[in-house]
Amino acid sequence: MNCSNTRPPSRIRELSADEEARRLAFVRERALRDEVSFINDAERRGRREGRREGRREGHIEGLTEGRMEAMRETARNLIAMNILSDAQIAQASGLTEVEVKAIRETAGGRCGVLAAGDGGRVGARRGMVGEGRAKGAGFAAGTGPG
Repeated sequence: MNCSNTRPPSRIRELSADEEARRLAFVRERALRDEVSFINDAERRGRREGRREGRREGHIEGLTEGRMEAMRETARNLIAMNILSDAQIAQASGLTEVEVKAIRETAGGRCGVLAAGDGGRVGARRGMVGEGRAKGAGFAAGTGPG
C-alpha cells in the first residue's frame, strides 16, 4: 500500500471548503478573543481601582497617624514646661489623661532633655522651654545653617 497516494478525508479541508463553516469558525474565534479581552480589561480595571482604594486608605491612615503624633508632641512639649496638670495637658492636646500619663512615664522625668527613645521631641529641642536659641544652635561648628 502506497501511503503517498492515499488521501484520508480531512475534516479541516471539508470545513475550509464550506463558506458558512469558515464564517462560523471565524465568529467563534472572534467571540473567544473578545471574551479574553473583556476579562483582561476587567482585571486591569480591578487592579487600578484596588490601587486607588489602597492609596486612599493609606492617605487617611497617614493623616490619622500624623494627627496623633502631633497631639503626642504637644503633650510632650507641655509636660516639658512642667506647669500644667495631666488633666490640663489632656484637654490642651486632645489626648486622654491615661495617654498623657503614659507619655510622662516614658519621659521618666527627662523633660527638657533630649533622650534616646523619645525621638528628640521633648520641649527643649526647639528651644520651647524658654531659653533663647542662638543662630546655628544644635549644629556642630560649621555644619549647620548659620
